Amino acid sequence: MTTQYAPHPHTPPPHSQYPQSQPPKKQTNVIGVIALIVGVIGFVFACIPGALIIGWIMLPIAFILSLVGLFLPRKAKWSAITALIVSVVGTIVGVLVFFFVIVGAVDESFGGSDSSVVENDAAVTDEVDGGAGASTVDDEGSESSGGADAATSEAGSRENPSALGSTVTGDEWEITVVDFNAEADEEVLAGYDFNEPAAEGSKYVVAEVDVTYIGEGSSDPFLLDISYLTDSGNVVESYDTMAIAPEPTLNEIGEMYTGASGTGNVVFEVPADDEGLLRVAPGMIADDVFISTK
Repeated sequence: MTTQYAPHPHTPPPHSQYPQSQPPKKQTNVIGVIALIVGVIGFVFACIPGALIIGWIMLPIAFILSLVGLFLPRKAKWSAITALIVSVVGTIVGVLVFFFVIVGAVDESFGGSDSSVVENDAAVTDEVDGGAGASTVDDEGSESSGGADAATSEAGSRENPSALGSTVTGDEWEITVVDFNAEADEEVLAGYDFNEPAAEGSKYVVAEVDVTYIGEGSSDPFLLDISYLTDSGNVVESYDTMAIAPEPTLNEIGEMYTGASGTGNVVFEVPADDEGLLRVAPGMIADDVFISTK
């Protein structure tokens, strides 16, 4: 008699004769790779001020291609995702670079320029924006050092105005206040019949100004800012006064080309007992220089 044994309960089942199927391998995402290359190149150009436009053209293209690459089936996504990030970051960087370029251009065009002063009868030149150690000129015509208080003692400042006859120079104009009449009521009223007397408690003052245009092309002294600063700190512009200055007036000189010069008068109506200063800017965006009226 043959004895039969039951199979062991822990005997593993026989291996399948058929191999298990492997998931298909993802293919290279060609669109994603192209998007990444375009995005990197666009990012580089977006960082170069002179080539911003190229970056701004390439980055949107990279962004669109990266989106297409993300939705392609059975394609690797890493290149498309990287291209998407690069295109977004590159656009942000490009906007920042463009902003700083514009700010720099505006500052260069409208941010003001230095004005220098050559004191009357003293060959000493001071930058109005000079820092510590800027030079000033005393009554003897000698040079002194500003030191820590230079901001309040530099030549041409409100605290230390330049003398009459000093020449103020900017990028476009040279201006010299050659004379100042602090009691010009009779002169103004005699100039034009329709000039009316100054208001009660006020008087007319007249500044005689020499101007020379040293900029490029042409300009008009009408655009110059020559004003009067009262003792109390109020600014009086020439156009605040209804009266016309005695001839020749500064506004009548007209358009001037490089090297042209002219002399004209400017009138202000100021408080009767005032002994203020003249404020001169040798150009529309030049720094102000203060001139003594005494």
